[in-house]
Amino acid sequence: PKLVPRVEPGALVRVPFGHRRVRGIVSSVRDGPPAADLEEIVSVSFPVPVASGALAELLEWVARRYVVPKGRAFSLAVPPRVRVRPPAPERLTGGPEPSRILDYDNGAALVAAIERGGSGVWCVWARPGEDRGELIAELVAAAGRAGGGGALVAVPEIRYGSAVLDGLAGHWPGVARLESTRDDMERANATAMLAAGHGFGAGGRSSVLAPMPELRLVVLDEEHHTTYKEDRSPRYDARQVAMERARLQTAVCVFVSMAPSVELGATAAEGRAGWVRPSRADLRAARP
Repeated sequence: PKLVPRVEPGALVRVPFGHRRVRGIVSSVRDGPPAADLEEIVSVSFPVPVASGALAELLEWVARRYVVPKGRAFSLAVPPRVRVRPPAPERLTGGPEPSRILDYDNGAALVAAIERGGSGVWCVWARPGEDRGELIAELVAAAGRAGGGGALVAVPEIRYGSAVLDGLAGHWPGVARLESTRDDMERANATAMLAAGHGFGAGGRSSVLAPMPELRLVVLDEEHHTTYKEDRSPRYDARQVAMERARLQTAVCVFVSMAPSVELGATAAEGRAGWVRPSRADLRAARP
């Protein structure tokens, strides 16, 4: 008989479908003979599972919340169709010590929550003129000090590049870049690295769905931006997805903005999220 490749939940495989061979994601594996005469898996198409564990739970949540078929939600995790040769994954280490964030009211509490591997949602109201790339770099470095976990950073608009992502790459040259401006090979390699345990990934809206088995921190810059809402099915809101993912993986979710959205500002003001804001002196000194 034909030898069936060994598969596991979350694996990306090629299967017969009519007269074609299409890609699919294995949702579960069961021992024993099948109950019906089924086609055999042709091959495993990716070296590591792309949607297993907490990410599979998150994609099922996306399907329910945004009312789409399960397959449509899982398609968000499928990397470009290229042969990958990813470099070896690296743990998240190094980066700047906390400095800027400590100048904010409640900033020390946020750093402590990240370093101890805590969870929860935080709103960081950045002061006018703040270098958000350096501010976020301090948070990412804190996640590295937590040990054994990783960080994901998303920015809203990357069509013309991102100073924030470039600044982060200056601290961590090996960051797995997932933005759509990168070619298919680089994005597929980045996906494979993160799924294998790489400690730091960054990119656009879809970065909140990147595979990362051990997540400690997810950061969304300029959380007020409308482009965090996908305009094609499934029409997910990356902010809601980030919060649900942080809940599933017991990670800290941080939203950074110089003009927080009304919804997030109200959530923080009511005590349902951590509130990190400039001091009164900083706000008085800021220009209109």
